[in-house]
Amino acid sequence: MRSFAVRPARWEDGAAVAALAAQIWDGEDYLTDCFADWVRDSEGQFNLAMAGDELAACNKLTRLAPQEWWLEGLRVDPRFRNQGLAWLLHDYALELVRGRGGGRVRLATACDNPAVPKIARQTGFRLQNSYLHTKLSLSTAVTPDRFALVAAAELPQFQAQLGASDAFAAQDGLMEEGWTWYEIEPRLAALQSQGRLFWWPDRASRRAVLIANAEEGKKLMGINFCGANETDFPAVVADFPHLAAHFQRGELRFKPADTAVNRAALSHNGWFIDPETVLCVFERHLA
Repeated sequence: MRSFAVRPARWEDGAAVAALAAQIWDGEDYLTDCFADWVRDSEGQFNLAMAGDELAACNKLTRLAPQEWWLEGLRVDPRFRNQGLAWLLHDYALELVRGRGGGRVRLATACDNPAVPKIARQTGFRLQNSYLHTKLSLSTAVTPDRFALVAAAELPQFQAQLGASDAFAAQDGLMEEGWTWYEIEPRLAALQSQGRLFWWPDRASRRAVLIANAEEGKKLMGINFCGANETDFPAVVADFPHLAAHFQRGELRFKPADTAVNRAALSHNGWFIDPETVLCVFERHLA
């Protein structure tokens, strides 16, 4: 078996990373889009496994907060598969976390991908939850008369209702954005200042809380978290288009926990649930 050396990526590695990405997902991999940001990231590290001068594999460690880390971007060149490179890069990233103060490390992978869950479980990670990948295209106009923005003075009430919601407990206090799962509570003040926290159906009744993002693109709006009881959830889902209409968005994306209630409510309201993309999120605490 060949020997490999792991090192941080450099600017001059751009062509090699692009060549690797061209072999992934029929050439539609996002690595080249992220390359510049990942190389200049001083808090995390873009790791390359080298076979001499050849790029064999890579992964990315991202620091989301002082004690919150995200593992992503694991890729292995087809020529070098079945040589332990995924394990090598995974262990290397965990050592980086230990050396930088530790904290909670998370990663997401397709639930039907046997390799990454096996590595995660055998290195002390637990399955945090599994999540659906869903979307809804809006073909008709909807009057934007639902949901109310959360004011700064209402943050304590929002946090209390958030913490009491079934979804918050089931998701261990995490929300999704850009295929990454973040801890919600440390970010509440920032999310409120960005106009991303909402009451449903209005400020008076406050039966559910919502975190959303209308800045993902000209037509796209992301639902990052929905804290509603099971009885109200179908009605909240039915009202999501009202929120999209308010921000003049034509498509909604949502990655809720994979439960029978969530599947039924989304299907009933016309959402597409991707049958090939159920995501498993794993986490581990490193001292």
